[in-house]
Amino acid sequence: REAQELNALLGGTLVFGSQATEDNFKSNAGKYHLLHLAMHTHIDEKNSLYSKLIFTSSTDTTEDGFLNVYEVYGLKLNAKLVVISACRSGDGTMVRGEGLLSLARGFQYAGAPSLVAAQWRVDDYSGSEVMIDFARNLKKGASKGKALQRAQQKFLDNADPLRSHPYFWASYQIIGYSGPLLYPSY
Repeated sequence: REAQELNALLGGTLVFGSQATEDNFKSNAGKYHLLHLAMHTHIDEKNSLYSKLIFTSSTDTTEDGFLNVYEVYGLKLNAKLVVISACRSGDGTMVRGEGLLSLARGFQYAGAPSLVAAQWRVDDYSGSEVMIDFARNLKKGASKGKALQRAQQKFLDNADPLRSHPYFWASYQIIGYSGPLLYPSY
């Protein structure tokens, strides 16, 4: 639902199901100015370089369907914003002298000046609501920080007592440049 609504709202290329492979992502990610990844992760508690995004596996490639952090470091991205709408995508291991090693940090190293990542496990339904409103606010010209704040506040304003708990709406954070997402004008 999240991917389909975002595609309807922002346009672009919607990739899901059998097309959502690691090889397809690696081959095409550098072509886009906005990447929104709504998927699952596996966080490696012992070695963050082996934390990974889980893609559809494919038998016609040498890729295993798992995009590890160490592979993300080797990508060349042109994205102004990468949204990793996946559980614990901003979580990792604190390494002395390095800081927090996470999926999000890998995307920063690969060239993304702005990211949205989740600090903990995200409820699929509420996470989708927040991300869709975040995109609506970005499209209206709000800065990334304001867009996320407004989306979280809207969720909170409409939540029942259980879903008003921060677990349901507060996991996402902006990392890097939080100003507006500028689209080229034609």
